[in-house]
Amino acid sequence: MLGGCGRFRGGSEGSSARHLPQGDFVPPGSDIEQALRNTVMKQLQPADGNSVDTPPQDARLVYSRPYYFKEAIVYPRGLENIEVEINPSDSITEPYTAIVRLDKVIFTTDVKRKKQLAEADTNFRRLTGVSTLFYTFKNGRWTNSGSRFEASKTEEYAQGSWVPVREKEVQTFSQGKEQEGILGRIWSSVFGK
Repeated sequence: MLGGCGRFRGGSEGSSARHLPQGDFVPPGSDIEQALRNTVMKQLQPADGNSVDTPPQDARLVYSRPYYFKEAIVYPRGLENIEVEINPSDSITEPYTAIVRLDKVIFTTDVKRKKQLAEADTNFRRLTGVSTLFYTFKNGRWTNSGSRFEASKTEEYAQGSWVPVREKEVQTFSQGKEQEGILGRIWSSVFGK
């Protein structure tokens, strides 16, 4: 579940961080929107051969210290169907900012401490939502300055179909324990009274 969270993005095995390739230089007078689209196409590599209907067979192993998990990404509408919004800015060094939105499906396994357990894990969750990428135009190139993924639904594969993930129950203290205070609860948990 945490694989889709930006906090747990670390990179693949052997690297401590995942860096996106920088965009190509855009000569003055060129179409900056097309240059941005080319940069996005270059930076986002979809998992080829994966369908949004079945769990992936070729998910990559991701290491985000100290955890391992498997992940595959699918862009259901393709990279050609992205929404681009370019805005001029007041900055001389960064004259444009851009927001790119596209549909995205992330298949991810639960995080594991042991690499072997993560490699053997085939229980994927499917997170469906919209990915928002932020770019700045600096030194004649489009540079990624951040991203955000908002999942609209989370599902797990059970008995041949995707079903919504049930939220785990939240434990609450009974009324007597709540009034007891923190020291009383610690005393009770240590000595069993």
